[in-house]
Amino acid sequence: MTFEETYDTRGALSEEDAQDYMRVIRMAWEVHVDRERLRHALWKQYSCRDQAVQIRTKIDRALNALDLLAGHLTEPHRAELINNMVEEFADIINYANFAIRIAEGTT
Repeated sequence: MTFEETYDTRGALSEEDAQDYMRVIRMAWEVHVDRERLRHALWKQYSCRDQAVQIRTKIDRALNALDLLAGHLTEPHRAELINNMVEEFADIINYANFAIRIAEGTT
């Protein structure tokens, strides 16, 4: 049996868009869990500003990847670059989550 979640979009977006949005959030969650195995909540030792700096660093990496993707690459290199870029984007979600939690004082 497959369990499929539904989301109350209040008519703002389609169920398909809601499902895809949450797929990306779950992807970010998986990146977070993977990194937590190694770092054990190290992010909690840093400030909200530090989280923002990490976001900027990851944005720079993603922009660099996009520039490289505009060039001539082998398919394996292109696939690896896309996978790394997607992981950077997912980690941006995580660092934004950390920054929000620190700013709110909930961590």
